[in-house]
Amino acid sequence: MFCLSITPFVFLLYIKTITDRPTVHVEPSTSPYKIIQGNQLTLTCTVDDSNPQPTSFTWSKDGGSITGQGSSVFSLTSVQRSQAGQYTCTANNGVGTGTSTSVEVDVLYPPTVSTPPIYKILESTGLTITCSGNPGNPTVTSYRWTGSGGYISTGATLSIPDIKRSKTGVYRCTATNIMIPTSNIQQTGTGTSQTTIDVLSLTGRSDILSAMSQSVKTDVKQYK
Repeated sequence: MFCLSITPFVFLLYIKTITDRPTVHVEPSTSPYKIIQGNQLTLTCTVDDSNPQPTSFTWSKDGGSITGQGSSVFSLTSVQRSQAGQYTCTANNGVGTGTSTSVEVDVLYPPTVSTPPIYKILESTGLTITCSGNPGNPTVTSYRWTGSGGYISTGATLSIPDIKRSKTGVYRCTATNIMIPTSNIQQTGTGTSQTTIDVLSLTGRSDILSAMSQSVKTDVKQYK
């Protein structure tokens, strides 16, 4: 008779946990990310790899730490032009830290213009008034003047040679730019300013010259 003896074998499986610092990126990843001023800006620090998972996040703009933003989601309710810049996020999982590449946030805003509120000028002389101000972002801006008697012209400068008293009235400068954000429909940005033009006649009124000259000096001083 034969007797078969089976000795049990014990297999031990060793599992080694591999830890690694986080790797992250910012969403949306489009750079520059264009957004219109006044809209909500939301950036997310997306974790690509991490063991263990991150326990804290920090955000930076143009290399400087941002306070009050300690989660994986960075949010601004109403973004302003001063908040444009390069944004990065950093994740910490206790093993180490990982920092994303930067995403540029480009804040779009409409142009602003200014003109003298009142402008006095002698009849039969040349009128020149220029819209000044901030061209906006993007800086490609078109200008349009409208005014008394159906007057319309394009360009930043209102120019009327040999002006007549019939041209007395309110003139408005309108500046526009086209803002095309990354994740929304385009909008037209508009800035306006108006000037009341008072055309003075010297016919039979030698006293007007002195009064008009002083008034123009005052208007110009206020405008500056």
